Amino acid sequence: MSQGAIGEPDAADARDGDAGRPHVFISYAWENEKHKSSVGELARLLRNGGADVWLDDIEAERGPQWARETADEIETADFVLVIASPAYKRRAAGEEEPGTGRGVVWESRLLMEFAFTHEQDWPDRVLNVVLPGGTAEDIPFFLLPNSRHRYELRALTHQGVRPLLNRLLRRPDGADRGAPSRGVGRPPLRVGQPPPPAAWFQDREVMSALRHKVHEGGTTVVCQILDGFGGVGKTQLAAHYAQERFETRTIDLLVWISAASRDAVLYGYAEAAKAVLPESALADGPEPAARAFLEWLAAAPAPGCRWLVVLDDVPDPATLNHLWPPSTPLGRTLLTTRRPDAALFTEERQRVTVGLYTEAEALSYLRRSLAGRGRTESDEDLAALAADLGHLPLALAQAGAYVTDAAISVAEYRALLADQAVPLDELSPEDDALPDGQNLPMARAWALSVERADRLGPAGLARPMLQLISMLSPDGIPETVLTCGSALAHLTAVRRALAPDAGEVRDVTAREARQAVRALHRLSLVLHDPGTPHRAVHVHRLVQRATRDEMTRDRREALVRSLADALADVWPHMDRDPVLAQVLRTNTTALTGHCGDALHRERVFPVLNLFGHSLGHAGQAAVARDYFRRLAQAATEALGPDHADLLEVRTGLAMWTGEAGDDAGALAAYDALIADGERLNGRDAESTLLLRARRVWWLGRTGAYQAAVETCAELLPVMQHVLGEEHPATLNLEQVHAHWQWHAPEPTGQDLAGYRNRAGRAKQVFGPDHPVTFSARSSLAHALERDGAVEEAVTVYADLVDDMQRALGAKDPRTLNVRRGAAAARRTAGQVDEAIAELEQLLADAAEVLGEEDGEYLTVRFELAVLRGQRDGADTAVALLTELLDDTRRIRGPGSSAVANVLSHLGAWRGEAGDLAGAAAAVQESLHMLESGGTEQYIVDRGRKALRHWLLRLLAEAHEKDVAGEPAAAAARRDRLTAYPAAEDAYAEYIAFAADQLGPFHAQTLTLRRHLAHWRLHTGDETRAEADLAALLADQSRALGPHAYDTLITRHLLHELRLSPREDR
Repeated sequence: MSQGAIGEPDAADARDGDAGRPHVFISYAWENEKHKSSVGELARLLRNGGADVWLDDIEAERGPQWARETADEIETADFVLVIASPAYKRRAAGEEEPGTGRGVVWESRLLMEFAFTHEQDWPDRVLNVVLPGGTAEDIPFFLLPNSRHRYELRALTHQGVRPLLNRLLRRPDGADRGAPSRGVGRPPLRVGQPPPPAAWFQDREVMSALRHKVHEGGTTVVCQILDGFGGVGKTQLAAHYAQERFETRTIDLLVWISAASRDAVLYGYAEAAKAVLPESALADGPEPAARAFLEWLAAAPAPGCRWLVVLDDVPDPATLNHLWPPSTPLGRTLLTTRRPDAALFTEERQRVTVGLYTEAEALSYLRRSLAGRGRTESDEDLAALAADLGHLPLALAQAGAYVTDAAISVAEYRALLADQAVPLDELSPEDDALPDGQNLPMARAWALSVERADRLGPAGLARPMLQLISMLSPDGIPETVLTCGSALAHLTAVRRALAPDAGEVRDVTAREARQAVRALHRLSLVLHDPGTPHRAVHVHRLVQRATRDEMTRDRREALVRSLADALADVWPHMDRDPVLAQVLRTNTTALTGHCGDALHRERVFPVLNLFGHSLGHAGQAAVARDYFRRLAQAATEALGPDHADLLEVRTGLAMWTGEAGDDAGALAAYDALIADGERLNGRDAESTLLLRARRVWWLGRTGAYQAAVETCAELLPVMQHVLGEEHPATLNLEQVHAHWQWHAPEPTGQDLAGYRNRAGRAKQVFGPDHPVTFSARSSLAHALERDGAVEEAVTVYADLVDDMQRALGAKDPRTLNVRRGAAAARRTAGQVDEAIAELEQLLADAAEVLGEEDGEYLTVRFELAVLRGQRDGADTAVALLTELLDDTRRIRGPGSSAVANVLSHLGAWRGEAGDLAGAAAAVQESLHMLESGGTEQYIVDRGRKALRHWLLRLLAEAHEKDVAGEPAAAAARRDRLTAYPAAEDAYAEYIAFAADQLGPFHAQTLTLRRHLAHWRLHTGDETRAEADLAALLADQSRALGPHAYDTLITRHLLHELRLSPREDR
């Protein structure tokens, strides 16, 4: 079925329609969805132009006798259009795989048969068509000598297909259709003057949407309303659409009215009445004439008369009260407005929102418009300019005209645009040089809308509200920021300043602030969507720029300070919602970009610290550290080193330095902070105590566990006395104390009752979702696991994870940390598969949220490697830990404690895999880092013990090879021991073990003593080696005899040693 355009009622099948319409068969290959859609669009354009088009995709319901029907259609068609494409060419030539494209194969055979049976009319009936983006090289070979006509379409628009359509209608190019118009008894009539066509008009997705909505509307939806931001091109789209319908003769009457006021609409209707009504039917005055015209439209003025009324730039719904065109099957109304009030829309009136250009549309427009003016710029520069201008059609048109008139490059224009000191009005053409018949530069066009919005209730608030909005992110502002106490205080101050009598002015309410946002929304200056409260208000960046241009620097700085307080007002105590946190950070970034040093010139506004901590809590610890470092430097220069606000900034720097992996750096930063805090505020001041409490955590993180425990024991009574036992910092310090007690050389504080007590107190004092409560419950779960109550630990962890996911989200960094603890508890409980599954999911979440270079991500990889080793074998653990070691060295630095930890475990797993030398090498490297890094002595001792273990294993393996008669293999293993100073203790321990088991003069015990002497000789200790060999020779001579083989070997070694040159001989 063919559907009409505007004003065309539902008709019978197009094939059975007007007898004079040429019948056209389209033959094409289903190349892909895009190609298929383009063919469908071509068919639609040809139908609208007067052709009767048969397209097999549409006519598929004709029945199963497709082949016969296709032959009949080709036989009876006035024209056959062959759409060139690579697939059509292949299939027609028989080069496609069997079974593919059988329809084209059949159609091409029929067409080749026509070449012989219809030699006379064949060349004029079959037309080759190349779609936009195609090439004539894709025309099938069999058509090249047998067709005279080829149409290469530049665009799928009415203009683009006009030459082809003229051919189908058998009229010369450029001629109008000769058939007389119906209804009004004369050729199609136009009343009113649409704006001139835009130069380089950009066909857009919304244009296709408009056509589709009109076609799909039938007789139910008879009015389309185009709305959108000022400057998106609503008028040009309406004009293009109306002209398209007029030129294709799918309407008989076009009425265009610039509907800026009710009087303008009345006069427009009156002019239309004069054009279509007899003079005797006209009444005096515009209002009676307008009424007569509307009645004429409603009465179906002539059989089949199709009409389109366009009402451009309707300012408000009241303008059209009792002036709406009637709803009739033959008529359509198109309306444009910046004010899409609910009163405009009914069941018969459909909304079509016009948005910005897409990136591709904006680039295409700039490329064509500048090329048309003789300018060539790179696509990279043009795309960047389009992004700078927010893909706004009006701005792109005026920018193109400006760079041409000013003879500057796009790069130079972008530099001017980036300079906030250059008003936007100065970057538009002069009034008499505006493109496309535009009346005002973009900034002044928006100013008129602001004036209208400011007159809406509550009067006088829309402009100051837009000024607030202009300082924030264009991509979404939480409604609460604009309606909180700080924002209301600012709006109230503006209201008082404008009132003639400030004493009678009442405070602005949140409801009035929201109404001001709605007023801006109604004038399409902002988009307000209460359904997305975190990003409720959107605005175009150029509207913001134009608004800021109107304000003085002092005015902008006052707005910045008010909004800084507003953002701090609404920032949650915890970033429970990652989307809201991101939106608040984005708005803070936008705000600080407009203010220079206004937010830290006289004091550091709280929002700056909130922003930095939010970065860290979002998993960007290193970014937070760098941010606080820059803020501390700027605030120091502005406020001086001893300002109280600077201590809080430096505290943030210290905290995120540690969280970014530099434990020692964090400890040093806290030491410096405490020194300044004690000097400025006293040792036991609350601010100083908080710093001292935070320092303890980082003291323990550096490995100084015992010092951390002792510091906690000293500090806790002071904090309990000064801050109180229920203060969050006091409770937290109790947990830190217990934590480091577990890590101390002689763990203490294993009383689970204390952990349960702290968790209960935290919940009672701070509530179930407070950070201190979560921390206390996590400590309890960890203590339960360490104390052997593993099943309870798993349960406590599971409940805690559920609560934190509810309160913070599953991917909040704090939740991720506790999820790792829960997996560890499952591992301890023997639930290895479940623990691995949780860690694998946790690893994916950590990569998404934190990135693959974050410390928490690396820790999850480590624990997963260990668990995989337990389940899948030592080789798996070695492979995973070796890969992790390389990444940890690169990310955390070669000397970090994290590297030492990975090395230690890698050594253990290498040993389990049978690589004893590799185990010793890894543990030795780890021990060297621990010894040189100021680590607690008991941890160093533990590393030495591990190394001695693997050296003993290696020594035992060498001894086993000796006993088994494999001296070469034994020697190779002993040679490896020369790289380890600790091997001396291993030899001594192994010799003592042999002497105890076999006797001090057993041959194997004596051989081990010779190996020790040999080791000392190779490690450079010749003096002790000589003494060892001399004592050994005496014992061997006595136990084995002076001529025994082993005795002779020792004598020879001693002789060679004494003959060798030495400096001390």
